Amino acid sequence: MRSSTLLAAACVIWFSACGGSDSTGPENDPTPVATSITLSTSSLSFTSLAETATLTAAVKDQDGVTMSGAVVTWGSSNESVATVSAAGLVTAVANGSATITATSGAASATVTVSVVQAPASVALSQTSVTLASLGDTVTLTASVLDGGGQAVAGAVVTWSSSDEAVATVSAAGLVTAVANGSASITATSGAATATAAASVAQAAASITLSATSLSFAAVGDTVTLTASVLDSGGQAVVGAEVTWGSSDDAVATVSAAGLVTAVASGSATITATSGAASAAASASVAQAPASVTLSATSLSFATLGDTVMLTAEVKDQHGVTMTGAVVTWGSSNDAVATVSAAGLVTAVANGSATITATSGAASTTATVTVSQAAATVTLSPASVSFTALGDTRTLAASVLDAGGQAVVGAVVTWSSSNDAVATVSTAGLVTAVANGSATITATSGAASAGATVSVSQ
Repeated sequence: MRSSTLLAAACVIWFSACGGSDSTGPENDPTPVATSITLSTSSLSFTSLAETATLTAAVKDQDGVTMSGAVVTWGSSNESVATVSAAGLVTAVANGSATITATSGAASATVTVSVVQAPASVALSQTSVTLASLGDTVTLTASVLDGGGQAVAGAVVTWSSSDEAVATVSAAGLVTAVANGSASITATSGAATATAAASVAQAAASITLSATSLSFAAVGDTVTLTASVLDSGGQAVVGAEVTWGSSDDAVATVSAAGLVTAVASGSATITATSGAASAAASASVAQAPASVTLSATSLSFATLGDTVMLTAEVKDQHGVTMTGAVVTWGSSNDAVATVSAAGLVTAVANGSATITATSGAASTTATVTVSQAAATVTLSPASVSFTALGDTRTLAASVLDAGGQAVVGAVVTWSSSNDAVATVSTAGLVTAVANGSATITATSGAASAGATVSVSQ
């Protein structure tokens, strides 16, 4: 019995050793277990937001056999930086770092993700700027975008100008006009750049004249006006063109260089224009008498009541006759000669006087001499008859000038044509000397008169 038992046990052992049992039986077949995961990459780097990459995971069991159809779950350590889909699609969300984990069963693997946006393009707020005044400014802003067209947060932008003599640009993009001309403003971020054309062309905003009013005292007088053309910032516009004009060329003209010339008495406005800016100066031409010339500088009158018209020509300092100039007249001695407001001089009495013509501050004189000249002599009586020798009679002589006015203090000389018949004294006393006839003559200047004398005892 015992031998049978041992034999049976030996047979079982032998059977087992000889593979007598079925190794494929379910009670002996091990279940595959996910033991390791291998990912398609171990790190991802993104330079643009929304950029994607698909990870693949190879899951192997404990025997290193790939487990097809193994379920893999995906996760991100920081979804604000990178997300991952159930299919392993990784998407960049923001700059930073994250870890993507693939899990299958107890097995897992990770991928490091780095998101660092790289500037791919720069867009400026303006691609061209025009500045009309020196010192004018405009601020350009730069939008830096990555390859996906997303704004690069905190992107560093450097600015530069192709010609700082024309326009400068600050680190903040502030463009400042320096001088007329053109320059390119460049914004650079990483390898990306953008440019804006800057044009500085000063525009005239105001004009200041060297004088705002001009007064001329003589025709032909000149004054040169200068015009300072300024832009809106008060800076001089270099090389600004100025055109000049007069509102009345008959009064005052102005040359292309701003030379104003007085033409005639009156008023005019001189205007300087540059672009849309202009300024005006008033011009007043009021000739000032500088000299007075009379038609005669001396007058001689031989008759009381005689008249002469004096005319006065008034000229300014350039010798230009002043039409309509007011002249006032005066006599130094109205008892000798008077003068009217029109310049009519009248002899009043023997003597001398000075006639003065005045216009403004200018004056001139003419000397007047009144010296009556005898034109006629009248005797009274015109005839004398004596009947006795020695008889006397005084003749009276009236000396008149050409105007019939008595010549005051006229000197009369007397003579007899026959002193043997009648004599005459220097006082006109006629004396009978002998029978006969004689003529007594009274002479004053060039005038004379005779009286007949008859002596008959």
